[in-house]
Amino acid sequence: MVGDQCHAAKPGVHFAEPPWNEQSAPWRQVDAQLPHDHLAREIRQAMKRLDVTLLYQSYGGRGKTPHRPDLMLAIVLFEIRRGQRKPSQWFQDTQENCALWWWGFGIRPARSCWYEFRDRLGPFLDTFNEHVLHQAVEEEVSRVERGALDGSAVAANASRRRLINDERLHRRVEQLTAACHAEAQGHAPDDVPGWMAKSPTPVRPSTHATAKRKTTWPACRRPTNVVAPRSVGRPTRSWSARVTRKRHWDWTKTMCFVLCTPSKPSGMWLRH
Repeated sequence: MVGDQCHAAKPGVHFAEPPWNEQSAPWRQVDAQLPHDHLAREIRQAMKRLDVTLLYQSYGGRGKTPHRPDLMLAIVLFEIRRGQRKPSQWFQDTQENCALWWWGFGIRPARSCWYEFRDRLGPFLDTFNEHVLHQAVEEEVSRVERGALDGSAVAANASRRRLINDERLHRRVEQLTAACHAEAQGHAPDDVPGWMAKSPTPVRPSTHATAKRKTTWPACRRPTNVVAPRSVGRPTRSWSARVTRKRHWDWTKTMCFVLCTPSKPSGMWLRH
């Protein structure tokens, strides 16, 4: 069988045999239907040269007999080449795609198996990439003189925040400094750009309201050592801890990034 590396596993560790082999009628039927330039055939040829010994040795032989990791890895490579990066999609495609049946010799792992395999595979990705790059250098496919980091698949790139360059950052700092200076002089800024928040000067509370709050605060203040009634299914937490957590969460929701001058003006913020 192609890519059979069960001999690389730890002693005593056994893997489940796939339902098909190269002599099985269903496998030969699908093999006759696949084009000669199909992606599955390309990955099959490439997998012959990939050393997956470390992946086999990561299994400890406990629990249910696992599927062969080389077959699962080949299916994952096929799916990633087709833009399918979620284990749930890998599970769905192994139920419907005959090319994956051909590559995996009929295995159809459960959804949970794909998630567990994704987590198991993560620590070995750098080793596999290094192995492939060494082969490319030896065969003079690439001299590996330059590298590129593609983060298009990183979920954080979906954020609406964008990193600005040094020139634009200095220009915004100058605009903030001018706006803060105008506010300190009691004047409104002449031109407020769209990225700068418009924060009016806070209104001071009246003397009567301040005195009333001071007189009524001690009476309505709740002791910090009193424990709130316990809710169903939730751990007990003191009243003071709940108030502190709520205030912190309100503050973090309101403002994520703040840029101030050394004088720390109170009116202008850099809106994210």
